[in-house]
Amino acid sequence: MKKITIITLAIIAIISACSGVGKDEFKVTGKLEYGQDAILYLADFAPMKQFTPTDTIRCDKDGRFSFTKKLSKDRLIFILYSNPDDRIILIPKRRENIILNASYKNLSSSYEIQNSKESVLLKKLKTELDPTNKILVGLSLSLRNTLSSPLYKERAAQIEEQYNEIEMQQKGIIKTFLDQNQGSLSCLVALYTIFDGHLLFNPKDDHQIYTSVYKSLDNTFKDNKNVEELKNFILNADKYKEIEDTTNSINSYLNIGEEK
Repeated sequence: MKKITIITLAIIAIISACSGVGKDEFKVTGKLEYGQDAILYLADFAPMKQFTPTDTIRCDKDGRFSFTKKLSKDRLIFILYSNPDDRIILIPKRRENIILNASYKNLSSSYEIQNSKESVLLKKLKTELDPTNKILVGLSLSLRNTLSSPLYKERAAQIEEQYNEIEMQQKGIIKTFLDQNQGSLSCLVALYTIFDGHLLFNPKDDHQIYTSVYKSLDNTFKDNKNVEELKNFILNADKYKEIEDTTNSINSYLNIGEEK
């Protein structure tokens, strides 16, 4: 038995040495189309806040890049981005050797990821939400283009109905995801999904959903700052005020129409 244990440990050591990833580290290797000599930024996940880069990742002349980072109890979710509006969320585990390929022109919609279970879960969720998000963009453009039309009110009523249907569809998709992946940090990210410039789940109206996600994470990730922030967010839900980017939101156009 002792001999078998020694052999097993030796195999693990060889695998770790070959991958070049330490026990508290993760590694990301990939290639960006149109990413020759491009720069990427790495930041800690910070929902409801502006995030600031903690590291700079430089691609080579062929768009290839590679980086290795340490994980800690407070650094478990990361944002990789070219600009704040075009980002990929990573949830690496210790010793994961992640492969990530994308187009530099649009990271978030083009990326493919392997060897990271939690990160792959988020990618699958994004793929499921993408069709309704594209419809939402189309509705926004259509409504904006009819603001000065005499048919605006009629068109606005149609769009509002579609808008509400899409919102319900997305809530259903996220709820299913949360039920199927309880205890995963991917649920924490999914919980903060943005819909038309605001949180899909309002912490006042959907308090139970926030509480359920927190309870599923509290035991495993008790000291993680993102989980602690979720706890405080729930405790202060009654003080929550909708923070909405109204620049191009459908709601803002509907409100403009009501004022006419």
